[in-house]
Amino acid sequence: MNSFVLIAAVVHFAVVVPVGRLQDRFQPVKTVPVKKADCPECLSCVPAAATRCAHCTTEPAGRPGFPAQALQTR
Repeated sequence: MNSFVLIAAVVHFAVVVPVGRLQDRFQPVKTVPVKKADCPECLSCVPAAATRCAHCTTEPAGRPGFPAQALQTR
């Protein structure tokens, strides 16, 4: 039991921590704000690229930049 804990601690501090620091240094997390729009039916805030509202499931018809083919019902 003692040898397992000792080996796990050595592996953690010798491998995991340095690799995590290298990833933080060379690949910083880039957060891009998501464009939001209001739903015309329930007025909830949904992502602009959404094809349906998550709250009331209405289609965002008539939005600029929304493809006309997606607005046609089948």
